[in-house]
Amino acid sequence: MKHKRKEMTVTGKQTNYTYVDPFSGAEIASDKVATVGIEKARDHVPAHVGNTIDWTDKLYTETNVPTGYAYVPSNLVPSTVTQPTKTEVKDATTPIDVRIYVYDPNYKGAVELASVPDIDFGKQLISPKNRGTMYAANFTNDLVVNDDRRNAKDGWNLTVQQSQPLTSTDQKTVLKDTLFFREKDGGALTSLESGAPQLVYEHTSQSGKGVLETVKPTSNWNQPVADGAGFYLKDTGKLKEGDYATVLTWTLTAGPKI
Repeated sequence: MKHKRKEMTVTGKQTNYTYVDPFSGAEIASDKVATVGIEKARDHVPAHVGNTIDWTDKLYTETNVPTGYAYVPSNLVPSTVTQPTKTEVKDATTPIDVRIYVYDPNYKGAVELASVPDIDFGKQLISPKNRGTMYAANFTNDLVVNDDRRNAKDGWNLTVQQSQPLTSTDQKTVLKDTLFFREKDGGALTSLESGAPQLVYEHTSQSGKGVLETVKPTSNWNQPVADGAGFYLKDTGKLKEGDYATVLTWTLTAGPKI
């Protein structure tokens, strides 16, 4: 919800400030209604030309901060932003719009699996000449992990399990030991046939200050390089014409792999 508090109107010019959560980027609506001229009434500097507004004054860092939020100390704001300090009102025509950063002390953040990819191996020619060929997967959407934890810096890991063999949609053909995963470029291929969890990505989190960190592992998978990381379908010589499907289960765990 957007909220801008007017300081004072000076000959058609306005000085505004907005409370913003620097970790989410959300503008926070204040439940403390200020009126034009309150600065003068309370012995604070109004937005007159030639005056300098001190944004570190308690009026802005405590009194008018929305209920349930607290001012973020300058040394704790994310590196992408800075708390305002002072603004000199130099003329009566240039608008001044200041963002003051606050946060919810009760929010601890979370790491979550935001989306998983649909994996497609496309249409492939069935031929004895192609036996042993490894077909790289295509992704119609990204695998996405969001992490905005405030204190944890232990990273996370992601595993995948194949719950059943690749099976034709008419249920007549079952292809065993055909789906593989390579964790990193040049790494070994691992069959998903066993159904055991397969580590697909491990990440060291940078979100210790609560900055929203978005990671898309699939952005580096199945790139046009030899032996690239990602999912592969192997032609075992038993492929038959038809459409096939299987089910993959993704598990996101906070902390390093065990």
